[in-house]
Amino acid sequence: MVDQAATEAGFRTKNWSECHLALTLYKASNGNSVEVRSAYFETASEADHFFDWNLERVSKVTERGDLKDRAGKVIGRRAVALVKSSTWEVVWTYGSTFRSFVSSDLAVALEFEKQ
Repeated sequence: MVDQAATEAGFRTKNWSECHLALTLYKASNGNSVEVRSAYFETASEADHFFDWNLERVSKVTERGDLKDRAGKVIGRRAVALVKSSTWEVVWTYGSTFRSFVSSDLAVALEFEKQ
């Protein structure tokens, strides 16, 4: 999908003249859905800038910190945010990759993030 607002803000994903996000919809075993968005930028700096831009547009950031691998090494940035009154988003960067997990059920978003 093309993120029109991001494109208008000047973001361009790798190999595109617009900000393209891969979008996958899942349904959890409890019936709630999660939307997984992925964007691939030319550089880690561009992914970080897109991360910050996304967080400026949410209602409230409830967690912000480092993304760590299983050994505890910092590999990126991570945040949990309330987008609207009933929509949660877990976002992170890993190098030049941006990933977002959006759901009305925070537990579902967090579980899909682990996958």
